Amino acid sequence: MSRPLFCRIVEGVVSHNDYFRQRTDVVEVIGLSFIQKVWCVAGDKLRSVPVENAVKLFSGDCYVLQYTYPGIPRDETIFYAWHGHASIEEDRVCALSQMVAIASSIKGAPVLAQITQDKEPDQFLWIVRTLIVFKVSSSLHSSYCYILQTRATIFTWIGSLTSTRDHELLDSMLPYFF
Repeated sequence: MSRPLFCRIVEGVVSHNDYFRQRTDVVEVIGLSFIQKVWCVAGDKLRSVPVENAVKLFSGDCYVLQYTYPGIPRDETIFYAWHGHASIEEDRVCALSQMVAIASSIKGAPVLAQITQDKEPDQFLWIVRTLIVFKVSSSLHSSYCYILQTRATIFTWIGSLTSTRDHELLDSMLPYFF
């Protein structure tokens, strides 16, 4: 499908039903779409993650993710507090308390979930779809594929125990670095 055709379809859908219009979040930044927003813990506050970085999570950080989807009779919302393995306890507590504060400010009864890096449920991975977790590692494991980025160059490393599916996933992630 050509980009102009896609854009005309999107414009038509949005003009027909405002439900599909992109909206700004609480800090006046346009989210990934109206249904998905991501914030990173910064001290004792949350900072909105720009759209281009919303699929890039760092193992030393904590994030709050909001996903809203059509429900009957009103929209339903799920909030996730995602904790990286290398995150500190203060950031984990802040992510949880901020998630509860945001959830209490919306209508309905949102679902709240706390998840940890590498233990994400299938529903979370489906919502995020193209999650990239950046890890600081002293060595590379042969069961994983890695994308290594310097200021000027991007390298890929494919472990000897990885599958074809791992290789395809690695290939699909590379465009997010350019």
